[in-house]
Amino acid sequence: NISAIYEKKKVYAFKADRAMEASEKVINLAVKKTEESVQKQLSKRTGIEVGRKVHWFERFHWFFTREGLLVLSGKEAQQNELLVKRYLRKSHGDIYVHADLHGAATCIIRNNSLNGAISLESLREAGTMSVCRSAAWE
Repeated sequence: NISAIYEKKKVYAFKADRAMEASEKVINLAVKKTEESVQKQLSKRTGIEVGRKVHWFERFHWFFTREGLLVLSGKEAQQNELLVKRYLRKSHGDIYVHADLHGAATCIIRNNSLNGAISLESLREAGTMSVCRSAAWE
């Protein structure tokens, strides 16, 4: 009877050792997989670029003329009103441009210098933008 108990003790001790070895193996495998996934995530994050600053005029249609002047145009009637009332600076020599077409957009040429005159080329470019944004273009 005692020998049977002793044999059971040996079997259970052997099973406990194997269970410990298997659990250590599983834990090591889980640690290894976790480290690999962390390394993958870290390698993906190195490609992130810093976004550029968004300027105030980017909510409108806009472009720079060949002379470097900013031309703004509204996307809808509400933005056209906003451009004229808030962003048209008469003291700086800004110019209002509008085409005589149905649905033509309001354009404003923002003058950078106080005494600088705006050339005919810039006026032509702004006028072209106004015509291109009109309903007649379609």
